Amino acid sequence: MNTLLKYNPAIDGLRAVSVLAVFVFHLNKNWMPGGFLGVDIFFTISGYLITTILYRERLSSTFSYGNFYRRRINRILPAYFLVLSVTMVAAYLLVLPYDFYKFGISVISSIFFISNFNYAARSGDYFSNNAEQWPLLHTWSLSVEEQFYIFWPLVLVLLFYLRSKFEKSHAVTLLVVFAALIAVSAALGTFMAMRPDAAKWSYYLFVTRANELMIGAALAVAVIEYKDLRVHPMISNLAMVGLLLCLVLFNREMLFPGFSALLPCTLAALVIAPSRGSAAHKLLSVKALVAIGLLSYSIYLWHWPTIALSKYVLDFGGPTDFAFSPLGVAAVVAFTLLMSTLSYHWVEKPVRRMKNSFAHSFVYVFLLPGVLLSGLGAWVLYTKGMPQRFLSDQLDPRLAFYHIDKSKCPSFVSLGCQGNAADVPHPSERYLLVGNSHAEHYYQMVSALGTALGVQVDLASAGACYPHVKTEKCERVRAYVFGHLSDYDGILYAQKWTPRYFRENRVGVAAMDDFFAKLRAADKPVAVLGRIHGYLASADKVFNYHRLTDSSDAPLTMEIDDSYLEANVLLRDYASTEQLRFIDVEALLKEIGKRVRASDEHGRPNYLDTHHLSVYGGEWIARTLLANYPHSYLKALFFPVRQAPALQSADLGS
Repeated sequence: MNTLLKYNPAIDGLRAVSVLAVFVFHLNKNWMPGGFLGVDIFFTISGYLITTILYRERLSSTFSYGNFYRRRINRILPAYFLVLSVTMVAAYLLVLPYDFYKFGISVISSIFFISNFNYAARSGDYFSNNAEQWPLLHTWSLSVEEQFYIFWPLVLVLLFYLRSKFEKSHAVTLLVVFAALIAVSAALGTFMAMRPDAAKWSYYLFVTRANELMIGAALAVAVIEYKDLRVHPMISNLAMVGLLLCLVLFNREMLFPGFSALLPCTLAALVIAPSRGSAAHKLLSVKALVAIGLLSYSIYLWHWPTIALSKYVLDFGGPTDFAFSPLGVAAVVAFTLLMSTLSYHWVEKPVRRMKNSFAHSFVYVFLLPGVLLSGLGAWVLYTKGMPQRFLSDQLDPRLAFYHIDKSKCPSFVSLGCQGNAADVPHPSERYLLVGNSHAEHYYQMVSALGTALGVQVDLASAGACYPHVKTEKCERVRAYVFGHLSDYDGILYAQKWTPRYFRENRVGVAAMDDFFAKLRAADKPVAVLGRIHGYLASADKVFNYHRLTDSSDAPLTMEIDDSYLEANVLLRDYASTEQLRFIDVEALLKEIGKRVRASDEHGRPNYLDTHHLSVYGGEWIARTLLANYPHSYLKALFFPVRQAPALQSADLGS
């Protein structure tokens, strides 16, 4: 039996539709709201093609694991590693240390095809604004496919066992098994997508996407087992129309993936199924579409890093979504097509046609370049994003691009971090600053005040931790706080206070009530730190743009975000009700005619992003307060030993 797959140009045409839909969606989500379905269509096509080859080789007893994986390595890895290498160089030049550190993680996870787990574990889902600037986000789908290639040949062994047991109805039996697997995978995807804590994992995991690949696989088995199978041209045409409608009518707000993915994937299967001269096949076989389809893998690889890094440089954040100008769109498209064409003709095709052994492909196409890239990624991790790239006489990147000094508090979850202990060998008091990233961005200010006033200040915090959040890292922070209360003379608390938190998050406020009640029960002074103003643009991004355009010493001019004002009013009322001291840092600065600027006199950013202080910013506040207020007043305000009557007002610092 001939195991070669007869070429069908309509499949390349559908690949073109898929990659163009994804490309358009990533350029601007409003242009084609369902364009993300292009990935799902790719999954169905891959399931069909791979299963057709494997199934025919099994039938003819010519299947070889070594030959199968040799073809996969030669087909996928050369262009893939080229894009990873070029993107790493570009990220080295363009990306700030903390984001470059995360990029190093992405490189390593991409090489070992586990990047879907990496992105599922991150904050923000596939459609969030920050994810749009992750240069290797698109590798999640390649990880899913590679996991399928590992899993699927083993499943075929079981399927052929079933085939041998049901000689008279083996085709029906196999398709029933496929239907059951598809239903289980889709049900799991839907169930997880409905749960806020599991929705991200549903989007990225192989088990919740397997149904999309298996729809294509089921078609392959049906076509091989029923050799005369043909889809009526009208059905093929209607499926094509329906698929195009899905690309327009689906959107990122839908419950996806799961059962909702079955419709576009089934329509895609009907489109690529054998048909007697359907208009859909004729349309998809047009030379222009076929040419794009042949480039589709390279286009997919190149388009996302080009878009993501462009947004990283040009998008400063703010209340409105970033959109490319017409010239920007043209530049992104032109660069993507140029690099795709070059890599297809000079990398993809030559290596794919190599008649080498599996061992040769494994060593020279995967292992050696993979080890080299992994080593570079590991070096990025070891150096914490290579901040020395930005080091100068005027700027220390560890202080400009972080909200906490990692040399003093290196852990992502800071438990009892004694950042200023070495500077206060004989402290008069010991205080604990508690909260999330907003506690961390105040830590430089509070610990610098403590150093000047003879107080040791420790930190117990983790990003995104509010009293109601039950994640492991947040539970660890709370366990430390309540397990070490006797070690401290008082508690300072900070988080990102918002009007919405007080008015709509009943669970959060109830958990906060309980949290503060437990703190007050320890009979220690407890204070909450109000928010300071933010900006409508991200200071580090504006600084980075200045750096890349050779104007890094220029002051950062950005519009102030005044949403903190209402939050502080609500926090003041809450503090009064709960008998907590309220410290309004913004009001303290305003009283002496000061305000934290976006950058200092040397052009160094005082903010990490739109609302977090950098270490420089926290240090500036401490210096300013110490220079303008009596030290005794600051000591009584921030670090009282006990709840003296004069300090029980909720209006301290306002």
